[in-house]
Amino acid sequence: MHHKYAALLQRNEMRLRRLHWLLMELESRQQRLSSEKQTQATQVETLRNLIKHHSFAGVSTRADLFAEQRKLAVLRRQLFAIIQQVQEIDEKLDDIKREIIQHRVLMLTGMYRSEKYKHLLQGALSKKRQTQSRQDESEMEEMILWKK
Repeated sequence: MHHKYAALLQRNEMRLRRLHWLLMELESRQQRLSSEKQTQATQVETLRNLIKHHSFAGVSTRADLFAEQRKLAVLRRQLFAIIQQVQEIDEKLDDIKREIIQHRVLMLTGMYRSEKYKHLLQGALSKKRQTQSRQDESEMEEMILWKK
């Protein structure tokens, strides 16, 4: 019986190691995405300042005005594209956070399960030792009785 508990314990320990590795991977991805999000946020702020402080001073002709408006439109498109990227990163971060929570829950249940299997294994080994001790004792009593 103790072989079954030992196998269960070993399988559960392997599962815990795999979950730990996956958790480390998820946390690493989360860190990379957070860093990327911070970089994108800085770019968004920079583009907003450029758009906000863009001036049409010094524009003398209609062609210059259209050129400045095109530059401003390009800045707005870049801003919009970066904002979309930040939103995608936020969605990915939310997904990763959910996965991390799920993996942590699985880790906790796995740890509880390991403790349970350890306890059962110790109980089975103790019962086996007690049985073996009783059997040895009864064999000794038989040998003593046969010698008389």
